[in-house]
Amino acid sequence: MKRIGLIVGGLSTAIASVAALFVAKKSATATKNAVTGVSPSAPPGSANTITLHLTGYWPFQAGLTAAERKMEGAPVDRKGKPLYTAEAFLAGKADHVSLSGDPDIFPYGQKINIPWGDKILVGRVTDTGGHFHGLGKVFRVAGAEPIDVCVESSKTVIPKKTVDAAVIVGDHLDKSSKQLALDKAGKPQTVAVGDGFDLLGAEDV
Repeated sequence: MKRIGLIVGGLSTAIASVAALFVAKKSATATKNAVTGVSPSAPPGSANTITLHLTGYWPFQAGLTAAERKMEGAPVDRKGKPLYTAEAFLAGKADHVSLSGDPDIFPYGQKINIPWGDKILVGRVTDTGGHFHGLGKVFRVAGAEPIDVCVESSKTVIPKKTVDAAVIVGDHLDKSSKQLALDKAGKPQTVAVGDGFDLLGAEDV
């Protein structure tokens, strides 16, 4: 009876895992379609709504252990450029907040406007990590794409963990993307077409 119980329990776990993978893949596909403006259909410069599950990371915090420092990463993004915190943006010291997310979904520098209490963070996905892409990707909330917000310290409170954010179609910093980039006036401009993303310098989380 114990063996039968273990088999049944194992089968239930396997079914649950497959179901979770299906939901995760469906969610990721829906997010990618919204980012590219495929579904819902939207021209470059317009906004599509995506559901995000927010967490924070704090690469600037002093006094971290070696393990914590490895988890939080260096204070530069996956292309070696500076990171900017939510606090710096809200204080008017940065024009955007650095976000960590899935590079298979978000072109480098993809713009996302995120509700943050009674404010709106203008974020750009310039960073990534092991929990945000590939086989190690973690969905903590079904149907919500995981995004890490760069903040000053572990004491920073994420006002609302799951939010409906506005992804701006075609507004990114990746010149090799298949999407259209926008010029300074906000008009679509043709860019070179390429495949893949530069993952050098990605956080090990």
